[in-house]
Amino acid sequence: MALRETSKYYFTKGYAEIRRGIIELALRTATNQQDIFHLYPSEFRDFLLNPDSYGHVLKSRIQEYQLYPTIAIPRVFTTDDVANFDLVGEAIDFTQAKGKFIAHGEDIESGIIINLDEFAPGDNTLTELLERYRLAGIPIILAAKQVNLTHDPLIISSAGVILENAGLVSHGAQRSRELGIGAISCIKISKLKTGMRVSFSPQERLVKLITE
Repeated sequence: MALRETSKYYFTKGYAEIRRGIIELALRTATNQQDIFHLYPSEFRDFLLNPDSYGHVLKSRIQEYQLYPTIAIPRVFTTDDVANFDLVGEAIDFTQAKGKFIAHGEDIESGIIINLDEFAPGDNTLTELLERYRLAGIPIILAAKQVNLTHDPLIISSAGVILENAGLVSHGAQRSRELGIGAISCIKISKLKTGMRVSFSPQERLVKLITE
């Protein structure tokens, strides 16, 4: 894990230097710093020479970006998933969801959802809830948009992990595999409420609400 985190550190460091350069380009051309990131790297040189000619390009891409939330599109997908993209509809009660496999683990017939998005950082309620379920012998299914090193104590205490934004090489996926915990991704965790009793199958990539 140390080598992996070292690699991520240098990758992030390199990205930070590139980001500073892009922001400097925005300052020199009197462009909004957020808007400049709608350009492609191959366009930077021409943009610097003639920024006014890219006004319509930026406007069009900003409008496209603003429409993205209206599309029901997973954060991680393959070309096979494109045909299933749809518009976001009205919210419906959760019954089950199928995601993508990211880590092997045991199927859990009955576990309890803990949704990290419902807790503020350092919230003692989360720690107390985890301890209560652990002492009761109830498997915990951890749900989060994504996780990092600070979440390791929570992953260790979990029997399964559900991540919204994660691929096979994400920290959550790799940590789950190291611990032998099943994990799936590409499920909207806003549907999963803390305290929900669910069945969880990393093999079938399925999480299902238990109602009885």
